[in-house]
Amino acid sequence: MSKIISPIAIDMGAKNTGVYYAKYERGTTFKNIEKHGQVLVYGNDNTSLLKKRTSNRHVRRGYQRKKLAKRLLMIILKEYFGFPAEKHTQAIGFLMNRRGFSFLEEEYSKDYLNNFPKDAWQALSKEVQDILGEQKKIADKLMKLATDEPEKIIKLLEGIQNIEGYIKYQNLKKDAVYYKYIEKISSSCDARIENKEIEEGANDRNKLSKASKWIVERLVTENSIGSISINDKNLLEQMQVLTPEQAETLKKYLPNVREKQIKKSIWDFKHTDFDLDKKESDLSFNVNDCDIDKKEKKIQSYNNAHLHHFCYAIYKINNELISGGRHRSKFFEEIKADLETFSQTDFLQDRHSPKYLVNFIQQIHNTDALDIDKLYKLVCHISNFELKPLHKYFDNNTPIEHKKLNKEALEEYKNKKEVLKKENKKYTELDYLKAKYPENYHSHKQLDGGDKFSNTKLSRLASQWFMSHWMVTKEKDKQAKVESYKQLKTRWGKHTDKNNIVDFWLATDPKLTIPPYQAMLNRQPPKCQSLLLNGKYLNEHYPQWKGWLNLLSLNTDYKEKLKFLKGKSKIPLVEEEKIQLRQLQFILDIAKKQDKYKLNELWSIYHKLQKIDTDQTKWQEKLEKTINTSALPTELKQSLNFTQDKGFGHFLNKYYQTRRKARDGRYFLIQEKKEKWLTDNKLLTLCTHKPRQKKHQWQLDLAAVLGVNADDLKNKIDGDNPEDYFKSINGFASNCEKSAKAQKDHRGELKLKIYHELINKPPNGALAKLAKKCDELKQALIKGIGIDEILLDKQQNENNQKIALVFKFAQIHNIVFKDRSGFSKTCPVCSTDNAFRMQEDDKGAATASRLPALSIRLIDGVVMRICDAIARQVAVTKWNDIKEYLEEGSKVSIPLVLEQNHFEFEPNLQGIKGKKSDEIKDDRSDKYKGQKRSLYDGTILEKNGEIDHIIPRSSRYGMLNDEANLIYISKTDNQKKGNDFKFLRDLHKDYKQDIFGNKSDDEIKAFIYQHLGDASSKDFAFGKYLSFINLTTEQKKAFRHALFLQQDDPLREKVIQSLQNRNRAIVNGTQRYLAQCIADKIHRIVRKEGKENLIEFDYFEYSARWNDPKSTYNLRKEYGIDKLKEQPLYSHLVDAQLAFLIASEDHQNEGSMGIKFDKIKRFGEMK
Repeated sequence: MSKIISPIAIDMGAKNTGVYYAKYERGTTFKNIEKHGQVLVYGNDNTSLLKKRTSNRHVRRGYQRKKLAKRLLMIILKEYFGFPAEKHTQAIGFLMNRRGFSFLEEEYSKDYLNNFPKDAWQALSKEVQDILGEQKKIADKLMKLATDEPEKIIKLLEGIQNIEGYIKYQNLKKDAVYYKYIEKISSSCDARIENKEIEEGANDRNKLSKASKWIVERLVTENSIGSISINDKNLLEQMQVLTPEQAETLKKYLPNVREKQIKKSIWDFKHTDFDLDKKESDLSFNVNDCDIDKKEKKIQSYNNAHLHHFCYAIYKINNELISGGRHRSKFFEEIKADLETFSQTDFLQDRHSPKYLVNFIQQIHNTDALDIDKLYKLVCHISNFELKPLHKYFDNNTPIEHKKLNKEALEEYKNKKEVLKKENKKYTELDYLKAKYPENYHSHKQLDGGDKFSNTKLSRLASQWFMSHWMVTKEKDKQAKVESYKQLKTRWGKHTDKNNIVDFWLATDPKLTIPPYQAMLNRQPPKCQSLLLNGKYLNEHYPQWKGWLNLLSLNTDYKEKLKFLKGKSKIPLVEEEKIQLRQLQFILDIAKKQDKYKLNELWSIYHKLQKIDTDQTKWQEKLEKTINTSALPTELKQSLNFTQDKGFGHFLNKYYQTRRKARDGRYFLIQEKKEKWLTDNKLLTLCTHKPRQKKHQWQLDLAAVLGVNADDLKNKIDGDNPEDYFKSINGFASNCEKSAKAQKDHRGELKLKIYHELINKPPNGALAKLAKKCDELKQALIKGIGIDEILLDKQQNENNQKIALVFKFAQIHNIVFKDRSGFSKTCPVCSTDNAFRMQEDDKGAATASRLPALSIRLIDGVVMRICDAIARQVAVTKWNDIKEYLEEGSKVSIPLVLEQNHFEFEPNLQGIKGKKSDEIKDDRSDKYKGQKRSLYDGTILEKNGEIDHIIPRSSRYGMLNDEANLIYISKTDNQKKGNDFKFLRDLHKDYKQDIFGNKSDDEIKAFIYQHLGDASSKDFAFGKYLSFINLTTEQKKAFRHALFLQQDDPLREKVIQSLQNRNRAIVNGTQRYLAQCIADKIHRIVRKEGKENLIEFDYFEYSARWNDPKSTYNLRKEYGIDKLKEQPLYSHLVDAQLAFLIASEDHQNEGSMGIKFDKIKRFGEMK
C-alpha cells in the first residue's frame, strides 16, 4: 500500500483554535482527500491561571504529609515496639496534627526578607521600625519574635495597619463594597417598580438581608435614599414592601455609580504574586499605589514587591499563632509537657479526662519496649519529615537498599530488552530489577490491610535526606543551625547500626532534625538541548565514519580543549568517541567560505540538481568542478555518491537535510517522559548535559559574545561574581538592561526601528540614543578589560555596527546581570564547542555555524497548559483517523502545519489578540510611505494599494519572500502586470523622476552598479546579504531596482542569488511547542499499540502577516475573504485550511505533503 499522509493544520488562538484534519495516499489530488475539521474552545471553565493553585497545593501537600507521617508512626509503633497503634488512632492524631512550623518553608523567602530594600524600609510605620530595630536580618528577627515573643508579631501587624497606604486601601475596599450595595439596591428598585419580588441567590456575597450597619448609616448620611425611611435590621424586608412609586423615588436619590474593581495591592495579604527578581536600579516606589482601576495589573515596582512580601510574611506568621501553631522547637516542648501531664496519676484518675488519652497512656505503660520519652522523640522526629522522603518510603518502586549488582542487572536487561518487549511491550527496567531482586522490593499494602515496616529502607532514605539533601551554609543559616547540623552529622557518623534509624532517633534530640530553610533553588535545572551526532546511529548506518574522520585534517586545539573539560570529581565531561563525533560535526558545519573540503557547497549543488526546474547540465558541470577543486582526499571523492547507502555522500546528504530540518523547526524527537527522549534511528540526538551555574561558566559564554578567546578573558577578569567587575564601568549595567528590555519589547522589529531612528538627521529617539551609548561603552569596555578585539565588528556600515551592539549588550545582560534562562543555556562542553565555532578570521567571518538546538521549551506555564489541552484533543481525534491504516501495517506521515500567529501571551491572558485589519493597513502604508507613485502607470498611491513581487512568484526563481522584492503598487497596475517580468524601460517616467531625478535608464544602471559593485568580482559585497533594513538608503534603492535590469544582466542574477540564499524559516516557539505536544501524545497512543515505528512527523509554519506573500492573510485576499472585527468561530477553521493549502503547494508531489499537482502552480491558482 502507498504511504498514507495525514496532515493536521492548526490556527492556534488563546481561546479558539481551528484544527483541519486530512488523510490520503501520496499522489492523491485535492478532490479525493478525506477531510474534516473542528474548533476547540478553551473557555472560562478551564481556569488556566488557577489563582489559588499555590495555596491549594500547599494545603494538599500539608494534608498528604500529615497523613503519611501518622501512617509511618503507626507502623513503627506496631512493628518495632509491639504497640497496638490501630486501637489508638485518635490519640496518635492528637499528637501529630499539631506539627508546628519551621518558618519560611515555601510561600516566602528568608533571603529576600534579610535583604529588605532601604526605600521599602522607610515606607514602614514607626511602630514597625521600632519593633524590628533596623533594616538588616529581618527574617531572623521575625523567627525569634515568633518563637520567644509572639505578642510582638500581633503588634507588627497592627503597625502595618497604621501605614497610610494600608488605611487608604481599606477605605477603597469599603468603597467598593458600598458601590456593590448601591448597585444591588438599584436593581432591587427596578424589580419593585415592576411590582416583582426581589430575589437573592444562595451564593450572592452582597445580600440585602445581611447589609452591615455602616452601609445603611452611610446611605442616610449621604442622603442617598431621600425621604425613604430604612434602618439596619433587614434591608431586604424593607425593600420588599416598597411601592413602585417609593422604589422609583428611591432610585432617583441613589448616586449614579458603577461597581468598581480594586487593583491588586501590596495591602491585600491574600495576594501572593511576588515579583522579587527585579533590580533595584531605575525603579521608583509609591507606598500609596492602590488606585481603583478597570484592569488589574501586577505590581512591578521592586520596593512595592518587597513590601508586599514582608506584609504577607507577617500576616501568615500571625495566622499560625492565632491557629495555635508554634515554632517547631516550641511545639516539641509542648508535646513533651502534654505527655508528662497525661502520665500523671491525677490526669489518669480524673473522670473528666478524655478516655482515649487515658487508654493510650495506660497502653504505653503496659508496653515494655515503649515509654513516654521514646514516644515523644518518635513523634517529634517524624513530624520533622518533609513530604518527599515520606513519599519515597511508601513508594513500592523504591528499593530497600541500592545493590551493587543493579548495574550488572541493567546490562543484562539491555541485552534481553528486545525479547522481553516482544513478550510484554510495557516491560521496564524496574520490572526486571524487581523480578531479579524480589527481596529488595515489597508492597506496603499487604493482603491483611496493614503496612510492612522496613527499618533498612527508612534508615537509608532518612539519612540520605539530612546528609545529602539539606543545604546548610553560614551565608544562609544562623550560626546555631550550622553548629546543630554539624552535630547531627557527627552523631550519625558515630551511630554503629546504619540500618536502624529508630534507635538513632531515640538517642538524638529532635531539635537536631528540624530541617533548615529550603534553598528555593531550581529543582529541575534545564538540560542542554544542543543537537549532536548520534554515535549509535552512525555505528549502525555508517560504520566507516571513523575512517572518514581520520582522512580529514583535525583541529588539535579543539580536541585538547574538549578533553581538558572535567566535572566535580575530575572525571572528563566528554568521552573519546563523543569528541570524535563532535570533531566530525565541526568539519561538517565549517562555513562555506572557509571550508577547503567544500562539503556544504557540494551538498547544496546536489540539492539543486534534485529540483525539477533546474538546468541539469549546468549544475552537473558545477558539481564536477567543485569536486575537483575540493581538498577532499581522493578516497572520499571516489565514494561521493549521494544515493549509495552507508557511503560518505549519502551521509553528507542525510546530515545537511537533518540540520536544515532542525533549524527550520521540522526535526522531531519524541519525549517519552520528562527529560527522557527517544533517539533510536535518529541521526541527531540531544546533548542533555547539565549546564553549570553561572559562576562556573559565565567567562566561557561571555567570551563567545565578546568574540575573544576564553583563556584571554579569564586572565583579565577573574572571580565568581562578574557583576561587581562590570558595575565599575559607569552606565554599563543599566544599558545592558535597557538593551535586553528593548529586545523583549520590540522583538523582530527592533533592528528596523533602531535603523530608522539612526538615519534621522540628527539621530533621535530612545533607541538611537541607546545604540550610541552602547558604542561609547564599547570603548570603555576595551579600555577596562584591556583586549582590543572586544566586540570587534568587520561591518563597514557604522549604523549596522551600532545596531549589532544593542543585541550584544542584551546578551551580556543575560549572562552577567541575570540568571540565564530558556534556550541560551548550554552545557560547558557545548559552550566550548560553540566558542571555537564562533572564532573569526581576519575578515570577521565565523569559523563554523553554532550547534543546532531543539528550541521548543516554554517558560510560561499558562501557555503550556493551553497547548497541553489542545494537544490531548487533537491527538485522540487524529488517532481515530489513522488507526485502521496502522493496524494494516501501513506507514503514516503526519505533517503538522501551523499558522504563525504573533500572539503575546500576557500573564493574565486578557491581552492575547492578533492585529486588527485597520492596524495592518496602517503598518503597510507606513512601511512604504516614502513611495508616492505606482511603478508602471505613475498614478498617485492611496492606502488601498497592493503589495507586488518584482520577480514574480511563479518564476523559475521560486518565492523570494524578501522586502527587497516587494513593492507597493496600485490595484490596476497589479492586475495589468500579472506574472510578467518588468524592466527599467517599463517603469513610468514620473516614478523614475521621483526616485532617481532626471537620470536616463543608462544612468540609473550606472548608479546601481556604482552602489552594488561589479557582479564579476569574487567579493561581491552583498553575497552575505541578510536583511534589507541593514542597507543604506542609496544601497536599498540600487538593490531593489537591480531586479529591473535585463534578464541576462549578471548583476541582476547576483542580487537574486543573494535573496535566495537569505530565505530561511523563522520558527515561532509557541506553535512549535504545540506541535511537539501533539506529536508526543500521538506517539504515546500509537506506542501502546506497538505501531510507533510506522509513524513519522514533519512541521511547517506559515504566517498571517500582510507583508509575507505566502501567508493566510494574502490567500484570503486572493479570494476576497476579509476577516471581520468580530471573528466567527469557523474563521479559525478557515485559516487552518488555508495554511494546509499553502503547505500543499509548497511541498507537492514528491514533497512532504504529497498532493499531486499537474504542474507547478502560482500561489493564487490553487483550487
